[in-house]
Amino acid sequence: APAVSKPVVALHLYALAFLVYAIVVVGGLTRLTESGLSITEWNPGFKGMRLPITTPEWEAEWDKYKQTPEFHLLNSKMSLDDFKAIYMWEWGHRVLGRVIGVAFVLPAAYFVTRRWVAPGTRWKLAAIAAGIGFQGFLGWFMVKSGLTAPEPSGRAKTVQVEGGELPTSAAQTSAAAADWTPRVSHFRLAMH
Repeated sequence: APAVSKPVVALHLYALAFLVYAIVVVGGLTRLTESGLSITEWNPGFKGMRLPITTPEWEAEWDKYKQTPEFHLLNSKMSLDDFKAIYMWEWGHRVLGRVIGVAFVLPAAYFVTRRWVAPGTRWKLAAIAAGIGFQGFLGWFMVKSGLTAPEPSGRAKTVQVEGGELPTSAAQTSAAAADWTPRVSHFRLAMH
């Protein structure tokens, strides 16, 4: 094994650093456009890369979104075209995450099998690969926190929405129903 990794390994890592910068920008835009809760399922791997194409496929995704508190409380007047716009930001963020995973793991595995990587760097590459996968999990863990109303604790209060009621947490019982806004957990957001 070489004492120092080949220069192509460093170039690969610089390219991945640019992709990480890009996903942070796209993730920030996803957050600013309030698009993060538009995809209501975690479909890891290639299944989640498929974009709805036909009108029935889009309507199926929209119907899933219509079951969320965010739709009921904030976006009930949203059209299918409006939904497509927010969906595309979240979809782009998730696809870019998958691109980063593949763009990192495949070349890194090639470099390791060719023995182009110093022994100490091999473990670092494995740790980075694990970190990339963990970020995907944390992303879903974060999104999941915003797809349902908080669990009631103590004396349960509810928020009236069209078609029923949504429970609120004890901390939210003192706030008016109109003041409650579906959001992801800030702790989970910080972890992601």
